[in-house]
Amino acid sequence: MKESQRLAKKLTRRLKRLLVPIQKYEEVRLMSPFYEMAERIVKEGNEVENIYIWNELAICFYKDFTLAEVYDFPERPLSKFLQTAIEHHTRTQELLNGGDYSSVLNRADKRLGFMPYFKIFDMIPDEQKAELFIEAHLRQEYGFEDIKEEFLRELISYPRPTLKIPGVKGQKEITIYRGQCSESTPAKRAYSWTTDPDVAMFFAKRFNFDGKGKIYEAKIDLENIVVYTNDRKEHEVIVLPSCLEDITLIKRVKEAPKIESLDSLFEDIGQ
Repeated sequence: MKESQRLAKKLTRRLKRLLVPIQKYEEVRLMSPFYEMAERIVKEGNEVENIYIWNELAICFYKDFTLAEVYDFPERPLSKFLQTAIEHHTRTQELLNGGDYSSVLNRADKRLGFMPYFKIFDMIPDEQKAELFIEAHLRQEYGFEDIKEEFLRELISYPRPTLKIPGVKGQKEITIYRGQCSESTPAKRAYSWTTDPDVAMFFAKRFNFDGKGKIYEAKIDLENIVVYTNDRKEHEVIVLPSCLEDITLIKRVKEAPKIESLDSLFEDIGQ
């Protein structure tokens, strides 16, 4: 079994563990408003196919690549939320059948993580696999630990965009940087680095609430870079971690992120 297929199964199983059919609401420790809503939805004889309790925190519609929270309010009943979710699902399936895989991934709820990408991986044309991996990667805030080198080696076997790294001309090896906090993947196992030390500093500070941020430097041969992207102005390189050389801790960062307000923190987290 290819690593991409293994990941598709693993992430689907993980998702299903978070979803409980709404008919089993009495078995779940739901907060009062959601419990009452679930009870009303079930007892009033609503159509409950594809309605689930999500991670004990919400009630949602889930099918294929559509995950949407639903509610049942007098001013906007369940049927309205379901209609919107079903229309979203129908349109996503149309895009999938039409081969617009980028739009399928961009319409998927971020809470689904990398799962949609791996579910459609075998459908994606080989020449788009690396490009769409970057699209999926850039939408994530967590779940990076699921991406192992076995998959990156599978990905590197497919056609990839030509590396166009600013300032790199004729070299076989470049210097890259990684900024991380205490909860980050250890540098020697991390696949996401940058060619810009200022970007590394940003990530060392971003969630550095315990003052244990770090910046690492390493060397990497160009042939071991899976792909380069500057879509977020981060000069990011996706690399084969086992091919990193001379990994060196070059700075410890004690500064915490600057938070002007709670709203600014949540805006940053959501980017």
